[in-house]
Amino acid sequence: MRKQIFGSVGRWLAILGLSAMVGCLPFPLGDPGKSQVDPRLSGYWASISEDEKEVIALFPFDQHTYVLEDVKLKKQDDKWQPQGPPQLFKAWLTQVRRQQFMTLEFLQQRLSTGTTDQKVYPALRLTPTPEGMLVRMVKSDFEPMKNVKSSEDVEALIAKELDNPDLYGGDGAKFRRLDPDNDKETIQLVTPS
Repeated sequence: MRKQIFGSVGRWLAILGLSAMVGCLPFPLGDPGKSQVDPRLSGYWASISEDEKEVIALFPFDQHTYVLEDVKLKKQDDKWQPQGPPQLFKAWLTQVRRQQFMTLEFLQQRLSTGTTDQKVYPALRLTPTPEGMLVRMVKSDFEPMKNVKSSEDVEALIAKELDNPDLYGGDGAKFRRLDPDNDKETIQLVTPS
């Protein structure tokens, strides 16, 4: 894997539409119990614009899954400030026609809220680039996606439509891997003191 990942997790999660759950699939892509962690993805990743920064921490949880923490930062008075609490996810990798996808499960949805037990799963296509990683979200409003009834249907549809740009939300986001020495200040913004 190259030195950068995720086309902007914040953006990919925004692309995912975290708040409104737009872009989240009703069934997960792949089986986390059959997935294998890729240690090259572990670490801190960032997507940075002039006044916004998204930092992703990707920690292996076990041999199959990760814990993904997403923190959005905004520049205020020449200092980077967190914009709300971090989002936490269980994450796992799935290969579809030799292309790598990451499925996210909001950890909050593991607790019953009493209002709805409907779960949703953002799915992201991870494409290595010379600069890092391009991340594109699979769109839930892609017309054929509205007819899926299971995880197997999701995987079959993605395999069939893999190269269809309409399957993905926008151009995606670019992430770069943070270096523990050179990016210490950014990493400290998202790690406990």
